[in-house]
Amino acid sequence: MEQGGLAIRGQMPMHSGLKALFDLDGTLITMWPIHEKAYEATIRELYGIPGANFRKYYTPGGTNEDTVRQTLKGLGFSEEMAEEKIHMVVPTLKRYYLEHIDGSGITVLPGVLPLLEELRSRDATIGIVTGNVTEVCSLILESAGLSKYFEFIIGGDTEPSRYRRLASGARRAGTTTSRTYYFDDSYASIPISRDLGIVSVAVGTGDTKYEKLAQENPDYLFRDLSDTRKVLEEVFGKNAQTQKKVPR
Repeated sequence: MEQGGLAIRGQMPMHSGLKALFDLDGTLITMWPIHEKAYEATIRELYGIPGANFRKYYTPGGTNEDTVRQTLKGLGFSEEMAEEKIHMVVPTLKRYYLEHIDGSGITVLPGVLPLLEELRSRDATIGIVTGNVTEVCSLILESAGLSKYFEFIIGGDTEPSRYRRLASGARRAGTTTSRTYYFDDSYASIPISRDLGIVSVAVGTGDTKYEKLAQENPDYLFRDLSDTRKVLEEVFGKNAQTQKKVPR
């Protein structure tokens, strides 16, 4: 892997022109017990608040600092209090993640492996764009057996802005944004993809309800990725065509 554009697969062949970017949590894998332990421990250590459940308050796809800010706000604490130690969130959270990630608590979501295998067989450029810390993402991919499919990671520590993170992922894939596809479980990335000219592929396997995703009118919407053939043919076409579908 290559930090901030982390080369995972080593020296790559010439690509087909197909570019696929993926969010990680809720899109490719699920590991909620590990997330909950890491955030609870981090917030307890830094702010003295035990038992904080970030999933009640956070917006999927944000950075680790965003999640802590949203959690503290939801618990009734001031912005000033959150900012006092926000610079310590990433190193503290990273430490707890490294303690808990061992592969046993990570589940690869249905359809992910055959989809990645098919994209790799088409010599697609495949990358990760996520709000999590790059080093943690790398460890998650390795533990889940997914590292071999991805050429780079754009993490929240590399680029805190969700907009610039996705734009950086498209540039790192080496193409114009109109030939880039982004798979994500968060509604927040859909208008950003639209603004950048990236094709949004929303999946209802994360914390965002399917109906909420539909309201944002993504280019493609699936409840999950389990029907690999359907996903491939609807999004890329039988011959990996990369023309953008007009939203219904």
